[in-house]
Amino acid sequence: MATARRGYVVARPKKDTELCAERRILDAFWHVLESTPLRCVSVRTVAQTAEVNRGTFYYHFKSVDALVDRAIESELLERHSIVHEVLLMTTGEIDRMPLDSMQRHIERTVLLVRQGGGEHVMNVVFDIFRNIWRAVLCPNGEALSPQVEMLIRYNAHGILGLYSSLAQSEDGFPSEEALEFQKWNARRTLGDMCALQGMEQGVVLDRLLAALSMEGPVAGGRELKSECATQRG
Repeated sequence: MATARRGYVVARPKKDTELCAERRILDAFWHVLESTPLRCVSVRTVAQTAEVNRGTFYYHFKSVDALVDRAIESELLERHSIVHEVLLMTTGEIDRMPLDSMQRHIERTVLLVRQGGGEHVMNVVFDIFRNIWRAVLCPNGEALSPQVEMLIRYNAHGILGLYSSLAQSEDGFPSEEALEFQKWNARRTLGDMCALQGMEQGVVLDRLLAALSMEGPVAGGRELKSECATQRG
């Protein structure tokens, strides 16, 4: 059924002519952002770059803000994203970040911060970590303790700040010192989370590993529509 939004008729695009339009719009957003501050990114510019009409844009995203949220989630919830690898390091499954695989995710996250989207990224990063830790630490729907919430926020800010600063440094990134610090902090975080929530570390570790072994994006995220998932496959 078509719906009206801002004067446009928003009907479902034809699959043969709009194959994976959502992915094209997301890729166009990152391309536009390379030369445009976030506050100046418009529906018109993104739609033109993606070679779709505005009706197709509004079918997939209700606004530029909604597009930004989805773009951030796409980069932070995929395999080999910063979030995924930090959580794997927390479990002890890996000792080093797979930097080659992470490069695109890190570059895009830093690009968004540099173009004025730092607060937006931070809010999404915090929500992702909170949702994942809530699922792991509170399987019966209980609330996270206030101390755990503060620890999650502290770590989310620290991780984003560390990678953003290192990515823009002349020495390149991440350095051996940064990697060692990340490994130490990840292991410590697991113990702190369990202690603050009053749970056994072994139980929490098993739950976190189970969440990370699931197919698709990290638990708590959303996948692209089925036709785009098929294209990625």
